[in-house]
Amino acid sequence: MKRMQKFHLFLALAVGSIATSSIELNAETLIEECSKDLMTYFPESLVNETLKKFSLPQEQWTSIVRELSEKESNIIKKVEEKAEKMSPNPLKDPSQQKAAIKIFKEALLEAFTETMQKHGIQDNKQIQNMLNDIQQQKARKFASCIEKQRAKSKSE
Repeated sequence: MKRMQKFHLFLALAVGSIATSSIELNAETLIEECSKDLMTYFPESLVNETLKKFSLPQEQWTSIVRELSEKESNIIKKVEEKAEKMSPNPLKDPSQQKAAIKIFKEALLEAFTETMQKHGIQDNKQIQNMLNDIQQQKARKFASCIEKQRAKSKSE
């Protein structure tokens, strides 16, 4: 159940404007194939790309990636705790999808902010921009994979 919640929250954030209903045939397999490399909230390669883009010292990258990876296991727990305090619980009420996404984004930002502040980044706007950059990279990578898979299935 938690894996599916994580998967659905990830899709809501990563896919953005991509309508899965427009994916032809075997949509579940297609989405699963394209999301398997992006199931972590802070993929190392994308985090490193963002850290480079924002000119953070390279000697900090490894510890930042490690700390973010360690925080990942608590994100769903934090989301669930916040959701439990809401009525209706947005994780149990499909009509509350926007609220669930908002809680999830807040939990990601909280984890990311704690890590960046520990490494000397105090500007909240910069921290938000960095997290947005990682999420945009994930969305572009996912969309690119979907398009490649579509083209592949059409040529078969």
